[in-house]
Amino acid sequence: MDISLRVNTEGDTTVVRLFKDRSCTDSYKTFACTVSCRGCEYRSDIPASELQALLQAVRSATISAVGGCAMGLDGTSYELTIEDGVAHATYRWWMIPDDGWQPLAQISGMLLHLGFKVSGQYLP
Repeated sequence: MDISLRVNTEGDTTVVRLFKDRSCTDSYKTFACTVSCRGCEYRSDIPASELQALLQAVRSATISAVGGCAMGLDGTSYELTIEDGVAHATYRWWMIPDDGWQPLAQISGMLLHLGFKVSGQYLP
């Protein structure tokens, strides 16, 4: 599984990516998490056992195919991409996702929290 969250604000872009690093000897029980923000990059290996709530949220999310998301010029936009084998989905929204996309807000919040733990930086 590969999950990435891109958060665009007026002044910066933050990317949090959680993925199975096949080059790691423990890739079957460890995920790599990378964070790119404010011109810096951070990486940490995370045991899969610490990610159960996030992985369960991704696997159990029920999301409408089309959201009624508004657009704007200022504020924060989000792009969440989830890949697992040949399955691939990308969702984009501005500020707050539509009611039918609320699981995406939960998943994004969990990824941002993980990104904070990895980078030690406050993320948008």
